[in-house]
Amino acid sequence: MSSPNPFFPWLEGPAFLAVYVLFAVGTVVAVRLLGLLAQHAGSPSAPSAPMHPSLADPYRASIRTDPYGLAWLRGRMPAVCEVAVFHLVNMGVLDSTADGFQLRPGVDPSRLHPVERAVCDVARSRMGFQGLFAVAKQSLETVCSHYQAGYMNAGLLLKPQVRTALNLVRALATLAILGFGVARIAGAIYAGRGNVGFLIVLILALPLIAVFAMRPPELSAEGNRILAQQKNEAKRVMAVAQGTGTAVVPPI
Repeated sequence: MSSPNPFFPWLEGPAFLAVYVLFAVGTVVAVRLLGLLAQHAGSPSAPSAPMHPSLADPYRASIRTDPYGLAWLRGRMPAVCEVAVFHLVNMGVLDSTADGFQLRPGVDPSRLHPVERAVCDVARSRMGFQGLFAVAKQSLETVCSHYQAGYMNAGLLLKPQVRTALNLVRALATLAILGFGVARIAGAIYAGRGNVGFLIVLILALPLIAVFAMRPPELSAEGNRILAQQKNEAKRVMAVAQGTGTAVVPPI
């Protein structure tokens, strides 16, 4: 007969698995709550004088009128490219077919928004959205590089040091979940037990799930609020437009 597992010997089989799952879930919830606290701590409750008014004020003010800034805040480069392609197709600048998108002959994109010019520059030949984005990504990152500093100073993004701290907590929490299970397996091997297959699967799965579930937020609470507000406004505008038969370009 095998000896009891020296790691929590009073927990046998299903009881330990239940405790282990609860420990992992509790750890994830605690880290997520810490992220929520960081979002609210990094978000001003009321508009205040920013550190760099020349950068922050225009970004906070233009969030409702700059579709590309709003797209960047929502989904970074892929969202920016998506909105640009949608605008360009609606303006008749890009030709859209089942084979992809291409700049229409005779169209001069020099007077367009810098984001739209970056897309047009790579749309000289027909390609699908994924191919177009892959080629235009570097140019779009250059054109949109100012958004991060602007929105961070405006209080819509978490500071890099805050995200670094949250990532450190995330790593420590993942190691705690992994270590809890590894200690149990080591104890089972020491006690001469071989029925640890399910535990090994659980130890491999739970930390992987946890590390994704504990990803730190990028937006502050204020950034989330403004983004949700603009999404609701876009839905309202689209609903009104569809009811009246008016063609509109969604702002996000």
